[in-house]
Amino acid sequence: MFGMSHKTVYVLDHSSRMAVSSKQSLDLDVFTKGRVPGIIPLAPIAKSLWTCVVESAMEYCRILYDIFPTKKLVRFLVSDSRARHLNRWNEEDQSLQHLAAALATVGPPDAVGDGNEYVGVAHGLLAAVEVLCQCSEMQHSARTRLLEHADRVGNRGRIVCLMSARSDNSIRMLEETVMGALQDNNKLAAGSDSLMQIQSCELVFINVFPVSDDSMIVERARREISPVLSSEVHSVRAGRYLSAKLTTLVQQHFDLAFTTITNIPMKEEQHANTSANYDVELLHHREAHAELFKIEAHQPRGDASLMSSNSKDGMTKDTVTLKWCTPRTNNVELHYCTGVYRISPVDVNSRPSSCLTNFLLNGRSVMLEQPRKSGTKVVGHMLCSHGGEIFLHVLSSSRSTLEDPPSISEGCGGRVTDYRITVGRQHLARRPRCCFSTCRTNFSLGLCFTSRPVLVKPWLTHVRNIGLLEHTFQTFSPLEPLHLSDPFRQGTTSEKLSLFSLSKLSRRFRHPNTIYFQFSGGGHPS
Repeated sequence: MFGMSHKTVYVLDHSSRMAVSSKQSLDLDVFTKGRVPGIIPLAPIAKSLWTCVVESAMEYCRILYDIFPTKKLVRFLVSDSRARHLNRWNEEDQSLQHLAAALATVGPPDAVGDGNEYVGVAHGLLAAVEVLCQCSEMQHSARTRLLEHADRVGNRGRIVCLMSARSDNSIRMLEETVMGALQDNNKLAAGSDSLMQIQSCELVFINVFPVSDDSMIVERARREISPVLSSEVHSVRAGRYLSAKLTTLVQQHFDLAFTTITNIPMKEEQHANTSANYDVELLHHREAHAELFKIEAHQPRGDASLMSSNSKDGMTKDTVTLKWCTPRTNNVELHYCTGVYRISPVDVNSRPSSCLTNFLLNGRSVMLEQPRKSGTKVVGHMLCSHGGEIFLHVLSSSRSTLEDPPSISEGCGGRVTDYRITVGRQHLARRPRCCFSTCRTNFSLGLCFTSRPVLVKPWLTHVRNIGLLEHTFQTFSPLEPLHLSDPFRQGTTSEKLSLFSLSKLSRRFRHPNTIYFQFSGGGHPS
């Protein structure tokens, strides 16, 4: 009922190691268009590791809250000599404004410290396990509804630890600490009505180090430490590399997908009379591309692939490319929409993303087409805003079921007449009819062409030609033909035939294209 993505705990290392410079310079002179002669230019500055960690974690939450305003919860813990809680599982605490105000009260870490990397993070990890045992509002509501079956409500979560480690040994010690805390808290929760046992926990370590330095930590893919705990280790440079890494992680943690909108016409800021084409990258739920992948699997050879890979800031990711179409001037026209998903720009502060966002929030809608070399134009998506939020609408681009069947030439070759639909319909209608005559003995006939029995005619008349009927049985049921009993052959019974239930059909017969009968109650016709 509640998966791994329902609860996420962020543990931020606030020790003295995070006060180190990231060594990624930021030039402040780029914001001044003109420079007065005789003034010394401003010296470049560099952010600390703590600043880079806070900005990247907030970017993670921004994407999460844009796409999932509810049901996906994040808690922040700051760890140094003790663990400090910045928010709770309540819905009112799940906002960027609340997190920014809470982080502002923490302040930067002290540059002087004991340098014990294990102790500083261990307090936060112990507190993270404790808060995972606490019920969220949705979990508490589900347990209240189920009453005696409250144990069916799952409790899983993820712990993301942003730290600056110096050795792999410290990572192993922290894993052992979390494992021991899980065992202790599960024992405590077993005897409590307000706490929940943790069924599964993912532990994600992200080691952050300055840009010009080398990593002292070996990256490791996810591995199972116990049936309850799994762990993975990432080592990333600070600055834009860390931001790109957390963007990739939020895509993996919440089953998101990237979409790149290409050929967006925008006027140049310096030359208002000219325009250039830009690209904007969006994040949304992966289900928005479910039908798109099915269409791509059957599209003609030579068409451009919808999936492309790009590498930026050391991260390689797959994205779906959609082309900008001429925007609609109104929203009066109705579209056959099969899905609606919230979106979030990857680079929210860039000029192309800002222009696209403002364009959509002003009530405009944009059609997105799939690029193809064959020249055909297939519009499969639409961007539109509702109530101040931007949504990606999935439009039906496949053939309607009300249209004529497609030509076989689109597949293996042939014409529409090769389907022989009329011949098949006549064949199915001819065999049941030729078996019956006008007699007052009634029975029911059931046909099973797929997995569902279909009642052809509820009250048919007596059989005139028993041999032809048995021939029909053998034709439709070659594995187990039905032979009528002698009393029925002699016409001395008026047994009624009724349809088998689906459960009996699945147990007795294992052939989908078979006629099934069941004899019940009988007597002479009146």
